[in-house]
Amino acid sequence: HQLLSTATVLVSARPLRADRVARLDRFTERMSFETFYHPGIPRRALDRPALLEAYADQFRAPLEAGPLDTEGPALLPGDLYHLATLDLLGPDRDEFFDEYLFDVRSATDDRPYNAGYLKPGNVRWFTDQLADISEEWGMLMLLAVLAISLVFAGVIEAIPAVASGSRPPLGVVAYYAALGVGFMQIELFLIQKLVFFLATPVVAVSAVIGTMLVASGLGSLLGHRISADPARRVRTAVVAIGAAIVFYLFLLGPLLQATVGASFVVRLALAVVVISMSAFWLGMPFPTGLTALARTRPVLLPWAWGLNGALSVTGIIFARLLSVAVGFSAVLVVGLVLYAVAAVSFTANLDPTRRQPTTVP
Repeated sequence: HQLLSTATVLVSARPLRADRVARLDRFTERMSFETFYHPGIPRRALDRPALLEAYADQFRAPLEAGPLDTEGPALLPGDLYHLATLDLLGPDRDEFFDEYLFDVRSATDDRPYNAGYLKPGNVRWFTDQLADISEEWGMLMLLAVLAISLVFAGVIEAIPAVASGSRPPLGVVAYYAALGVGFMQIELFLIQKLVFFLATPVVAVSAVIGTMLVASGLGSLLGHRISADPARRVRTAVVAIGAAIVFYLFLLGPLLQATVGASFVVRLALAVVVISMSAFWLGMPFPTGLTALARTRPVLLPWAWGLNGALSVTGIIFARLLSVAVGFSAVLVVGLVLYAVAAVSFTANLDPTRRQPTTVP
């Protein structure tokens, strides 16, 4: 590609005086360098859409098997750097983010990736240009693993379907798929949110996974005390999960900031409480569905187990990709939507042609 160039950034603790800027310009001219930005530099007469389109064509052309547009604007590194710097520091920053080929938004707590540059919609342009985007192989690997996990999920589900000779209803598919993927969205969000709060990723992962296993197990054990009616039990659990997710989205951040200076024991205890707010209720929908399915269509039990387990693996990869693309808050919202789908589709576990028991333990 044409833009294999290097840019040097000079930073000063104090504003640069005009004489120093002039001295810098003389130096760069003498060394055949180019100054593309300094405070107060006049904006060059550049057509931003055309320039960014010409830059994108450097990557699109191989895939589209078409020649580069030689009649467009000359694509010079200095022009692109000049345009990008002024737009990133000016009021047109959001427009530049949208139009630029790569995702160069700043890392945040919600999207803590310093090198996640590929936009999902542009990935197809780079599959045959891996040498030019070696820093981005991580996302491509995640996409490959996601595709592989979906293939293996299909194989795993085909085995019980073929063995039993039965095909599960669409509602059953939606229910166990939503539970498998949705659980992992919430788990991954909590891990990311508690990493800094609990000091290290190892502690955060251990605390989240351990607490979710114990709390969801208690929810599974005590779920029958919430309601004797299985459909009402699942709806109650989903409402409680939704309330916990709203708390995570709007109140968890301020709570963690206010208590980050507490002792480790206090922070760990608080983390256990925060995780349990959702984990207890997350433990109810899956065993409730299995119990109902065992009473009506037990032949589908292996299929339901397999679908939930296989898509749990897929859910981890999906959550990571989603967090890179739009942030962890979106991951949590997707988890809420999936549990709402589960609440709506639960009745598919009940066979309408048979009389249902009034109580499902």
